[in-house]
Amino acid sequence: MGRYYSGDIEGKFWFGSQSSDDADNFGVTGTPPDSHLNYHFREKDLPNIEKGLEVCESTLNDLSPFLLEIYHEHNFCKSSTEWKTMYDTPPPKLTFPANTSLKTKLRSQSVLLTEDQINLATEVYARLILGRKIYMKVVEDGECFFEAEL
Repeated sequence: MGRYYSGDIEGKFWFGSQSSDDADNFGVTGTPPDSHLNYHFREKDLPNIEKGLEVCESTLNDLSPFLLEIYHEHNFCKSSTEWKTMYDTPPPKLTFPANTSLKTKLRSQSVLLTEDQINLATEVYARLILGRKIYMKVVEDGECFFEAEL
């Protein structure tokens, strides 16, 4: 069970953290034919995609400057600018919202986040992964088309 997106990019939306229209945050609004949203990103959309990625990273950085570093440590992605493998679900070590290992890591850095802030971080990080997939595909092929299940 779950909601998926497929086409030029593929993946599964993070359960309880990511909505089917999450790609709207990158400048293109999905069009609903029936039980899906269709997305078509082109090269002309790159500035909006980049802006969406910047908002995601800024939000995570505002919550805690250590969040992106912690995510990168756990192989969610290689770095904020270069990454090869993307995950559509968090590894078992980083299960949200009751994430003991993330909370422990943040506390060791003297960073305390509320459950709401951890939930926001999860939502934004899932969005960042989707946005990076879109960005990479547009850079590589000049466009990115996919359908998102509602």
